[in-house]
Amino acid sequence: MEIKAKLDESIVGQEHAKKVVSTEIYKHYLKLVNERKLSREDKDIRKSNILMTGTTGTGKTEIARSIAKILEVPFAICDASGLTSSGYVGDDVEVMIYKLLQDCDFNVQKAQRGIIFIDEIDKIARKSENPSITRDVSGESVQQGLLKLLEGTIARVQGDGGRNHPSSQKIEVDTADILFIGSGSFESIEDIVRERMNTKTGNKTIGFSNSQQTNIKSEIKNMSQKELRQNVTIQDLKRFGMIPELLGRFSVLTNLDSLSISDLVAILKLKNGFIEEYKTLFHLQGKTLEFTDEALETVAKIAISENTGARGLKFIIEKVLMDIMYEAPSSKKRKYIITEKEVNEIYGNKEKINKVAIA
Repeated sequence: MEIKAKLDESIVGQEHAKKVVSTEIYKHYLKLVNERKLSREDKDIRKSNILMTGTTGTGKTEIARSIAKILEVPFAICDASGLTSSGYVGDDVEVMIYKLLQDCDFNVQKAQRGIIFIDEIDKIARKSENPSITRDVSGESVQQGLLKLLEGTIARVQGDGGRNHPSSQKIEVDTADILFIGSGSFESIEDIVRERMNTKTGNKTIGFSNSQQTNIKSEIKNMSQKELRQNVTIQDLKRFGMIPELLGRFSVLTNLDSLSISDLVAILKLKNGFIEEYKTLFHLQGKTLEFTDEALETVAKIAISENTGARGLKFIIEKVLMDIMYEAPSSKKRKYIITEKEVNEIYGNKEKINKVAIA
């Protein structure tokens, strides 16, 4: 509960995901601080790597970053789309361990209790659900390369972070207690979920009349993106192109919901948010900066209309404030109030923005 309370300070919404992650993080570090006791009693607690799904800008990266900050452990973010298995062009999977070492000044003991966040893990899905004889360099082979790291192995990483070379100095890192958090948007997985649910309904003829089955299929057809994503299963991820062996290394699966306008406005109003940073910049110049509620709501609508979620909020605010930030130091004006009108005039496309329903 204390971990979640800390997450609540910087993560808006996502109640279920925050509870799941907080619980699993606690279990993981409860194991680490009791290693000697568990060893004496000949007991073990398996590591629970976490896989988070959710559309762009729902807070997946921020949750992982906040967890690492709360626990004061080394943290590394790696983009799975830039990884390849050893020997191919791109980053070797061992580069993730190197980045973790960098975050703790190459203290191996600290690194072995850190967190690695693998972003865009959906980008290494294989193109076909059926295994091929020739592996896809940018897909299945990368998933295969991650297996041992996630399960726990002695990774031998180059000290200079360069490409693997037989004569180069290696640093050995045991990955058994490194927590891996996978994250991906898994675009269009809703179609896979809907198809599975329809197939299941179609096969379940006993106990259901034709009219009942028709009603159920109609309900499935009309399910929202949020409802479908809340029903994502390991089976759906396998059909998406993730290999069963890799999915087996993630014992916890949670989905983050798309953020509503009210959620995005709440993010803009966070005490430690980037709008507060801009207000501080104006304060240092002896000036004040304010946003009306209508202006913040319009910014949130723009983010939703562009399908960027929370990730796009800062870009929108920067664009809205660019000219003002440029002119303010030389201006005698002391107070700046950003209204809905200014946002619409600066960002444009008012008609499209206003089509976004308030949620």
